Amino acid sequence: MLDSFFHIQKPRKFYITPRFYDQKKEERVLREKRIKMEMGINEKEGWESSRKIDYHGTFRKSKPTAGSKTLKEAKNRSNKRLLVLIVILGMIAYLYLKF
Repeated sequence: MLDSFFHIQKPRKFYITPRFYDQKKEERVLREKRIKMEMGINEKEGWESSRKIDYHGTFRKSKPTAGSKTLKEAKNRSNKRLLVLIVILGMIAYLYLKF
């Protein structure tokens, strides 16, 4: 328990994978989709697929439950350290006041 009491967590590293965004290519693809839809070439995909909106800047979470588990563990460890510290300080105060 003393080993975990004095253990300090290392800070998490932030890494984002760079993405290349080609605005001209996206405009071209959207224009082609619109033209094909107007000409009726995309009949096999149906009406619902033509109504989909393409959001190129959406934020995606890679692991939605990853942060919640580590946060709970960190809070539990912090609470245990605080309790041990209070007990130790209480014992010191008791011995100091008794003698």
